[in-house]
Amino acid sequence: GKININRDTNSVSSDLLMPKLDIVPEQRAGNFRIGMPLGECLAFMVYNHRAVRKVDLVYDEEDQLSDDYVLYLPMDHIKLYFEPLSQRLRLIEVCNFQTLTLEYGKRVVSCPSNPPTLVKVYKIFGPTTPGTFDADKREYHLKYRGMTFTFPIPEEYTHLYTADATVDDIPLEFPDHTTPSACAMTIFCSSPDQKPKLPLIPQDSPYWEPVEAHVGVGISFPRRKKGVTFGGTCQDVLDALGSPDNVYYKQLETRIHEEHNRIHSPNGIDYFWNYFKRAC
Repeated sequence: GKININRDTNSVSSDLLMPKLDIVPEQRAGNFRIGMPLGECLAFMVYNHRAVRKVDLVYDEEDQLSDDYVLYLPMDHIKLYFEPLSQRLRLIEVCNFQTLTLEYGKRVVSCPSNPPTLVKVYKIFGPTTPGTFDADKREYHLKYRGMTFTFPIPEEYTHLYTADATVDDIPLEFPDHTTPSACAMTIFCSSPDQKPKLPLIPQDSPYWEPVEAHVGVGISFPRRKKGVTFGGTCQDVLDALGSPDNVYYKQLETRIHEEHNRIHSPNGIDYFWNYFKRAC
């Protein structure tokens, strides 16, 4: 399945249309952090809708827990892969460098007029262990801890990137004195020879906070001595949980099986407060 989120960009400045992202291997690309929840990422995109011009949410409709949820930003050529069970970001992929400026520290890794080359990547990130060569796709994958660059290799030079090559054997330039240009980059939490994995959730995260359920009464948070009870006011909820991550207003035509004692908003439309970090 795919959900499209489009934004009007007629009044967007050229600075916003060509974003700059600071990259940190194993951690983040700009505001997209490895381990961040899907809900938090969507909220960020909605808040920055002038810069995030279009988003596709791709998932498996038949088995929603089998494959990653993918947020694809086609105008910026960024793919964000979320683990389906926890819905946390596990991998960031830049699949084209035509519209982005990427920086590492204060050094420009890539910009639309100067994509990352094998020579530049070695100069900025230093040498590493020999990468892997995909003979079927004719792609060379240069791996660092928490980051991989992918370089397409012309067929006539594929013999230079064999599995037996050592790090000293890998040429930074082709025999014609050109250098491979990267076609993709991924950031993830892992060592180079391991599958991308999710980082541990910090111990002070709300995820670990104990919650007690009281039948017919509500829920309580014994660590903070706070609680939410049925019939409580908005102020009571704000005091216990803080501001919601999102507010959803239920459409009138979907209000079925309504009970007479249900509490509604003053205008007669139900609304819900979402706390994504607390899975509610």
